[in-house]
Amino acid sequence: MRRLAPIALLAFAGCSLSTTEIDAGQAEQFVKGAFAKPPRSVSCPSGVEAKKGGTLTCKAVDSSGKRYEVTLHMSDDEGHVTVGPKDFKPVGTQPSG
Repeated sequence: MRRLAPIALLAFAGCSLSTTEIDAGQAEQFVKGAFAKPPRSVSCPSGVEAKKGGTLTCKAVDSSGKRYEVTLHMSDDEGHVTVGPKDFKPVGTQPSG
């Protein structure tokens, strides 16, 4: 399983309350690094709160054009995530190769 430093952005709500959100750009870079060859594209949602046990689903297209949903697992409230081989799910019709 691959683990990355926090990919969170601290956002303040009001004067004394704060929440930690996953930084979508850093999450996308993390997913790109999990592929053997650089993927054509990766897109992760923004505004996702970092919460231990939570998940974040990104969309990716690998170098051969295959589409995937990639699930990142939040290991803490700080924005640390992990991903494993079973977290790459093929989506839709795949190109013939």
